[in-house]
Amino acid sequence: GGSSPTLAGLWGYLEALAARVAVLRAWARDGPPAVFWLAGLSFPQALLTAVKQDFARSFGVPIDRVRFAFQVLAPDAEPDEPPPSGVYLSGLFLDGGRWDAGAGQLVEQVDGELYPPLPVLWLRPYDVDVEEPTSRATYAAPLYKTAARRGELDTTGHSTNYVVSVDLPIAAARDVEHWVKRGVAIVGQYAS
Repeated sequence: GGSSPTLAGLWGYLEALAARVAVLRAWARDGPPAVFWLAGLSFPQALLTAVKQDFARSFGVPIDRVRFAFQVLAPDAEPDEPPPSGVYLSGLFLDGGRWDAGAGQLVEQVDGELYPPLPVLWLRPYDVDVEEPTSRATYAAPLYKTAARRGELDTTGHSTNYVVSVDLPIAAARDVEHWVKRGVAIVGQYAS
């Protein structure tokens, strides 16, 4: 299909479509936004590839040496300028866990709280030959466009729903298997 994937009914789809059109109009009129709304992009993987390409060209490094470091901003952060490098993403939710801003890590989901919001996420590119990844324990949370967590392979060989794995800090007392068994993921939209 030529439209963004959605789990919403017709009315929800039309509301999201109107919001996407408004975002794209503002982008065309004012230039790229400071923060990108993930669900507003039909193919967010292209944005991430462009960010890596821009970094690789700017620093003269092969693109296959470029990775993303991830930083969750403070819950009240609403950047009005783009980051010095990389991209900010908003409109993300956790499934199977929640973000503890005070501890700066993934924690257990509160009973009855489905899809707690994840604050703005900074995807910062870096050269693996120059910078070491964090030594803190992390869980590679898959980021999906929708909570359906399934997609089909498109003509480029990419899933139509999976975007990227985001390294979220976790408490040293919990191992990665704990979060895998919980099925923790980040989603851009869910059926309300």
